[in-house]
Amino acid sequence: MNIIFFFCEYRLYAVGGRDGATGLRETESFDPHTNRWSSCAPMQKRRGGVAVAACNGFLFAIGGHESSATNKSTVRFDDGERYDPRCDQWTLITSLNRPKEALAIAAVYDKLYIVGGFDGKVLDEVEKYDPEKDKWSKVKPFAYSCFSF
Repeated sequence: MNIIFFFCEYRLYAVGGRDGATGLRETESFDPHTNRWSSCAPMQKRRGGVAVAACNGFLFAIGGHESSATNKSTVRFDDGERYDPRCDQWTLITSLNRPKEALAIAAVYDKLYIVGGFDGKVLDEVEKYDPEKDKWSKVKPFAYSCFSF
């Protein structure tokens, strides 16, 4: 699973990933004050190889893929989802430039940046997401092609 610490709520979140057979929709949060994990609303799509970051009080799960051990074809996603912990709900956000998985992601000020990824080949693309406008824009490519596990 992909794990992100969400500073606004002081919780640790486990989001998506794979269980060895298929991609996961599950989201769980850990409360360090009670030392307990609890289930949250699941994502709308099963997302293995998803990039997860916290920005502006929300969690974002970007890209990823759906595949299973029995079906060798991989469906990569060109979209993402935003999780609002105040109402325990995921909503789809606008699409990326292309479907991809294994992205590096970072929140910088009030924007998200994704770097690289994999769409059948390793990518050097960089995209910036503005959550206020729900819009992706291309940024100058990275000097090297890269992807994240």
